[in-house]
Amino acid sequence: MDVGTLIRILIRRWWVVLPLLGLTFGGAFWFSSSVEPAYQTKAAVLLIGPSIQGGQEINPLAEVPRTLNTTAVAIALIVSDTEVRDELSSLGFVPTYTITVTPDTPIINVTVRSDSPEGALATLDSVVDFIRVKLDNEQSEFGSPEEQYIRTALLQRSSRAQALYGARDRVVLIVLGLGAALTAVVAVAINSLLAERERDDQRILAEHMTTLLPLDDNDALSPLNAARDSGPPRGLVALYEFGQGSGDVIEDVSGVGEPMDLHVVPPESVVWHDDGLELAPGARVSTAGPATKLIDAVGGPDGSGEYSIEAWILPRTTPDDRGGPLVVLGTKSGGTAIHLAESTNGISSASGARAYFSKTPHESNGRNGDRTDSLPTHVVLTRRDGMSLLYVDGVMVRRASSDQLDPWDGDSVLSIGGGLTDDDDVWSGRIISIALYARALESSEILDRVAVGH
Repeated sequence: MDVGTLIRILIRRWWVVLPLLGLTFGGAFWFSSSVEPAYQTKAAVLLIGPSIQGGQEINPLAEVPRTLNTTAVAIALIVSDTEVRDELSSLGFVPTYTITVTPDTPIINVTVRSDSPEGALATLDSVVDFIRVKLDNEQSEFGSPEEQYIRTALLQRSSRAQALYGARDRVVLIVLGLGAALTAVVAVAINSLLAERERDDQRILAEHMTTLLPLDDNDALSPLNAARDSGPPRGLVALYEFGQGSGDVIEDVSGVGEPMDLHVVPPESVVWHDDGLELAPGARVSTAGPATKLIDAVGGPDGSGEYSIEAWILPRTTPDDRGGPLVVLGTKSGGTAIHLAESTNGISSASGARAYFSKTPHESNGRNGDRTDSLPTHVVLTRRDGMSLLYVDGVMVRRASSDQLDPWDGDSVLSIGGGLTDDDDVWSGRIISIALYARALESSEILDRVAVGH
């Protein structure tokens, strides 16, 4: 699932997202208020070497090269030892401190962290005193003359402890991250459940419609078989079969009125198969002029005001394939009467003259098993009484309200598998057949067409 799809799901299921985000921010606020900050303070101690004069006893700790730095490192190790920390803890101080030595210098750095500013400052002073005491003890054990002792001087000491909010901020970020992730997971899960329930409801409705609405024999047949056997189905306006194998004209075989043939431009821009046609970039398959028969039957002054587009196709299923327009009726200037295209984000949608179907296989397509790449996909778009219905393999995948059908531009051209200009994308896949109706097909008819197959 890509980011765009996730965002659309979150927007669609806002009634789930908003309460969960509210709980998330409330939890983050509670944690930010309940987690106390830590307090930190620092000091720097300088070791001062003895004044060595001739004839006097010499401090053995001052004879080693770079002796003051070496002594500083030794004292830092001693004061950092567990025994010293335990001793400080027994005296009521916190053992959470670190001691480092500035490289090549006799400077010992002390950092203390505590849950209170007072505890941090008191522990800092105690550690500094321990450094002085441990230094004197070590020199005494080495037999150093007292007048040659290395002494300590306090270079720097924080007058107050600094509050650190890092731990609290980390907790807040963790709560926000977990809450956002949980919100997304719940929203996606609920969206999937509701979508599955909607598909189940539509299947049940379609099954009931099949038993309640008896069909003419013609209506249950595929458009081509019906046209051959006993005349065209009710409302059929145009029918195209793309399995002719060659040529630059695709005939309208509906047998209804004046044929509204399609022209392939240029002829070499398409790939013919035994059962269909694929378009290459730059190809155009469209009527040579206005699609007058369709315009008059549906969107003209005496038109029905409703229509259906029925297509049998084989979408490609590789990740790099892009969706594209499958059936377009409109003008080059931008007027659009019909725009049925494949979705690029895996989500079906419908709004006004535009509808987008997803090639994502359904769990069941009503054809006795799961769909495979070798099985054609059946796509139907109907529009009637301000309602657009989109079906994929007999299942209603989108139902959307739309305005009543406005009169169509008399110059509108019908284009199959691409747009109306050379710059438009072409649909990626194989087109098997397309039928255009001046009425809205019923759910039961669509199910029967899927069951019969192409």
